[in-house]
Amino acid sequence: TERALAHTEKNTLLLTGGVAANKRLAEMLSIMCKERRAEFRNVPREFAGDCGANIAWTGIIEFKKKSKTKIDIFPKWRIDEL
Repeated sequence: TERALAHTEKNTLLLTGGVAANKRLAEMLSIMCKERRAEFRNVPREFAGDCGANIAWTGIIEFKKKSKTKIDIFPKWRIDEL
């Protein structure tokens, strides 16, 4: 995460998803952001959940519509190569 901030020259970090519920991770990222003079934001705990059900529901909707989306997957992408 620190490398990503450095490479993208961003000054804000937003922690979302299931990992946002991890208090220790949020604390560590907050410290890192202070050291880098970056803003750290964390979603409220009630919104810090994995969205697996949302992804599955979207898949059902797309399947019922017989919708097809071509997706190129490159599982070995590095953040600095995006």
